[in-house]
Amino acid sequence: MPQPTRLPVWAQDLATALVAGAVWFTVVMVMERGDYWYPRFPDSYRVAGLGIVLALALRRVAPGPLFWGTVTLYPLAIPWIMQTPFELVPLMIAAFAATRSGAVPPVLATVGAGLAAFALQLAGRPGLVLPPRPFFVEELWVANSPSDVVLALALVLVAVAAGYFWLLYTSDAAAEMQWVARGGRRVS
Repeated sequence: MPQPTRLPVWAQDLATALVAGAVWFTVVMVMERGDYWYPRFPDSYRVAGLGIVLALALRRVAPGPLFWGTVTLYPLAIPWIMQTPFELVPLMIAAFAATRSGAVPPVLATVGAGLAAFALQLAGRPGLVLPPRPFFVEELWVANSPSDVVLALALVLVAVAAGYFWLLYTSDAAAEMQWVARGGRRVS
């Protein structure tokens, strides 16, 4: 009887991304058709859904470029300030993947993810819109409450820390397994 084969990593991640995207967009569609959900900018949730799909599809294939692309482009793609922490999910996935893989040092990931999360709180920031609109630094202001800003920073920093500790745990476990396989003994 032939053994089932595993899909390549890129195919596993693509399948996960497509399923997550289908769930995300189905929930958004159901919520929009109901009488109980009135977000100020529903396009933010569509952009977040695309960000989630891209982040899940690239998380193991290209974690470094995914992280830097997400922290620079994602705040520009969201049309307004962060409405809910759900809009941080693509940034959290990218931060976790980058530090988990070791593609981005934790200190740089902390700074990059923190700045991106803070940028999502700024009204008047430039965006990826057509036609381009003029941007003036004087028009930037923090539009959310201090607790929203702290929550956004905490969530992305937890994602960075989780990725870093995952990397430490798996690399220590792998080193110990290699040591045991070479004939070493555990000391209990």
